Amino acid sequence: MKPVKLICIPYAGGTSSSYIRWAKYLHPGIEMINVELAGRGKRFGEPLYSAFEEAVNDVFLQIKRHIEPDVDYALFGHSMGSWISYELYYKLLEEGYPLPFHLFFSGRRAPHLVKKPDGYWKLPESEMVELLLRYGGVSREFMEDPQLLELIMPMVRADFRITEEYVYQDKNIKLGCGVSVFTGRNDVDIPISDMYGWRDLSAQSCQVYEFAGNHFFIHEYAQEVVTAIHKILLKNMMVC
Repeated sequence: MKPVKLICIPYAGGTSSSYIRWAKYLHPGIEMINVELAGRGKRFGEPLYSAFEEAVNDVFLQIKRHIEPDVDYALFGHSMGSWISYELYYKLLEEGYPLPFHLFFSGRRAPHLVKKPDGYWKLPESEMVELLLRYGGVSREFMEDPQLLELIMPMVRADFRITEEYVYQDKNIKLGCGVSVFTGRNDVDIPISDMYGWRDLSAQSCQVYEFAGNHFFIHEYAQEVVTAIHKILLKNMMVC
């Protein structure tokens, strides 16, 4: 396959290393670019986002240098990263940049499906720990380390807050490229029917793919996810 860039945007509390285990399964023709959100990882110490738009604008500033007119690229976002990817598409359109030829929305319902905010970001620490364990993204041993909790809780709360306060606004045009939606069959928070809602926002093909596992199937079933990405990219090259 011809070279293609896969720009990966992390989930709430995630870092640029969130997709690191994918590297060993990636086709040599796919260059994975991992976005680092503010206030964590290599950008630890920077202020966390106070609004969803800040995150979108910040990610745009990071990725625009990777966008080349003669190199195809796709966006992959998981959970919060899905909504960032969605808004990022329109930011790129507004700024006149070449658009991705494919979008991957993973582990997050379509943003136009109204859902009352959960208020997760306000939970006491003990309840927040249980919530994160229920999602399946971390081990109990990790969450029982006071130093690690002190490190991750502020970013998780900030990310949950901006996601819950995000307000979807209707767009004048639908997404103009192919869309793939990934979901875990055992995700405790998102009915699979909500994932099909992405089709309402897409002008082109929008396919939903179910994987074994919970909300963080992208880790537990990394090889299966990457294999699916490779097949989809190969099939959809130059579609839009």
